[in-house]
Amino acid sequence: MIARDRAEGMVVAGMEWLGRAALRALPDPVVDAAAPPAADPAAPVVVTGGFGATAPVMAPLAEALTRRGHRVTVVVDGAGTGCAQRAAVGLARRVEVLAEQSRRRVHLVGHSRGGQFCRVVAARSPRSVASLTTLGAPVGLYGLGPVALGLSTAAALAGSLGVPGLATLTCLLGDCCRDYRDELDGDWPAEVPFTRITGTGDRTVPSAANHEPAAREVVVETTHLGLLTSPDSLAEVGRAIDGAPAAGELVGAVA
Repeated sequence: MIARDRAEGMVVAGMEWLGRAALRALPDPVVDAAAPPAADPAAPVVVTGGFGATAPVMAPLAEALTRRGHRVTVVVDGAGTGCAQRAAVGLARRVEVLAEQSRRRVHLVGHSRGGQFCRVVAARSPRSVASLTTLGAPVGLYGLGPVALGLSTAAALAGSLGVPGLATLTCLLGDCCRDYRDELDGDWPAEVPFTRITGTGDRTVPSAANHEPAAREVVVETTHLGLLTSPDSLAEVGRAIDGAPAAGELVGAVA
């Protein structure tokens, strides 16, 4: 068990190093001093990332929302590389705790695979969720570009061969994630506002190959990782949260 935990830690550390390196190649987000404060800063916001996402990777987005006055919780358990069902269950627990503590619905913001985790959580517990905003999130399990699809398949093969901390082929085809897959493709709860932000230069999750009928679609000029730092993208996230009709409403018993 100790050896496995150590190996999983090494996988996460490697992902964190790669994420930091990738972000260094991107422009820093532009801070607009005149940007309006959050319409309802008391409503909690949960930010979560996808495959390989760690706290430093999600920091530009989280910091931009914090500057607007939001109370932001970043969830990057396991760097988004493991079993989707476990990730969704863990995220749901964090959302439920925040909703109970604040007596407010929670805004969910997810990048890439993290947007899928958020979609499933919102579908399972719509009474706890004020809005969903995704950035570069695939629609369904296979809405990836060729390179990203090949890498994700290779990672699942490695996980199936015993590499710790990675999803396995069973997650894609087996019973462990069957409910997750069904809910990812299921009907969207109409009471939860859904905004989907995509980048024109996103080759990881091409916007042309992904369309979500239930969502308000917004396209900005940036790349997959650029969605986390682009001023236009960050501004659209703020608008999506502020524009949610249910923002800040008190909740009763959490579903």
